[in-house]
Amino acid sequence: MRIIAPMMILIMMTSTLAGCTGGDPDGEEIDLGISDEVLEQLQLQLDENLTKIIESELLIIQLQEQLAENSSRINELENNSHEHEDTNSDATDNNMIPLIYFGWVDVNNCEDGCYMSIAASAIDLDGTVELMGVDLDLDGVIDQNLESPFVENWGDNNGIPFDVNYSTMTLYSVFLDSGQYEDLINRGGYDACVMRLNIIAIDNDGASTIDTHTLTTNDNC
Repeated sequence: MRIIAPMMILIMMTSTLAGCTGGDPDGEEIDLGISDEVLEQLQLQLDENLTKIIESELLIIQLQEQLAENSSRINELENNSHEHEDTNSDATDNNMIPLIYFGWVDVNNCEDGCYMSIAASAIDLDGTVELMGVDLDLDGVIDQNLESPFVENWGDNNGIPFDVNYSTMTLYSVFLDSGQYEDLINRGGYDACVMRLNIIAIDNDGASTIDTHTLTTNDNC
């Protein structure tokens, strides 16, 4: 429709100019001072302009088609992005938390500070356990990493060369100063002979497990 309108205008203009060299109704020629050469030039100019208009219209159509194709591609990419996000969300929701295998906790008189021994291991069925530790103040955060083996009468256990493998049951050492020991005892709430603590394992996806434990101390029970 946009091509037809300019064509009609040009045809009407050409017809009007052509009529300028015709005769009047009575058959007498009217000279308007416009030569055939000028009319021919105008006709050529009109043809040239018409060609340009048609070419512009075709270019507009091509651009509209390209725009529609690009819009379709953008929608496809957005849909793929949403599907990818949904897949990642599902994968995160389906992530399994680590499994903790707890052996025992042993601690003796710690009035001057001592090492507490903890036997534990952890595995992750769909990944790896990156960190395991002990939460002494029950706030859900690891206070000390389980990364040093417990060797009785060895001295500074943290100085022992040791490769951590949380999937293997290992006897770890956790140092308690006198204040931490007293806090553990007092938080028990049962004649100062029961202690509570948490073992926490964290996997490679950031999922964590908190394993709660109570134990009695021979010093106060």
